[in-house]
Amino acid sequence: MAKKTTVYWISGQAQLVALASPVRQEIVDVVSAIGPCSIERIAQALGWRADRLYFHVRRLVRVGLLVQRGISGHGRNAAAIYD
Repeated sequence: MAKKTTVYWISGQAQLVALASPVRQEIVDVVSAIGPCSIERIAQALGWRADRLYFHVRRLVRVGLLVQRGISGHGRNAAAIYD
């Protein structure tokens, strides 16, 4: 069975500039591979600390390369889910 390939389009200069960072490229690749997930899950997949990713995820959201899809958990355990 052939592997499904997903194609994403860069729709502007801001998105292209955001992807100039190898860290942000890896974040987009991980979310694409594992689906909607929290920053903590992205960090686990990359083997990094979550606090290293918050700035990069905010930048990707701002330019439309990631979208916040909801919140999982409650109270102090709440985490945004990104896709």
